[in-house]
Amino acid sequence: MAVLYDAANEKQKKDILDNVINNDKIPALETPYMRFYELSAMCELGDYGNVYQQMISYWGGMLDEGATTFWELYRPEEKGLERYSMYNCKYGKSLCHAWGASPIYILGRYFIGLTPEGDGYSKYKLKPNINYLGDFNIEFNIKGGKVIIVRSGDNLTVQSPTHDGVIELNDAIHNIKQGETFTVLLYNA
Repeated sequence: MAVLYDAANEKQKKDILDNVINNDKIPALETPYMRFYELSAMCELGDYGNVYQQMISYWGGMLDEGATTFWELYRPEEKGLERYSMYNCKYGKSLCHAWGASPIYILGRYFIGLTPEGDGYSKYKLKPNINYLGDFNIEFNIKGGKVIIVRSGDNLTVQSPTHDGVIELNDAIHNIKQGETFTVLLYNA
């Protein structure tokens, strides 16, 4: 929380990442709810590779187990009926838990980099960190409209039919005007 609320200085943030989050001697967080805060803090600290791998192993692990929605808790070592038990109840675990949707937020906020620049997203900013993502086509609903973002190979295209915005990429800031389609080459993205 010290990282997310900017209550720690830069040295303290690095110490939190090295000595707490990435310390195998400290028990790992298990629930998607708490992992949301941990992964968000890791993104704030630039640890995108580790966040991506954890999303693949934790949430992807649920999918590998046959999940069609995300669970309240996932422990890879639990098999059979054991994996449905929670709260001292044989079938006490929720297998469709809203708290498990963390990757949706983390991908949009930190990997795609969409943040509001005006009240209720009346304007927006994109600061993508998409090194770990392949081609994609994403549509974000924002206040009274949408932003469409497409990655195809080395090109990133943004369509903004209803809002002005900016994209920060490759040490440059580009304005995106309402109704325009903007394409940028992903040199080092």
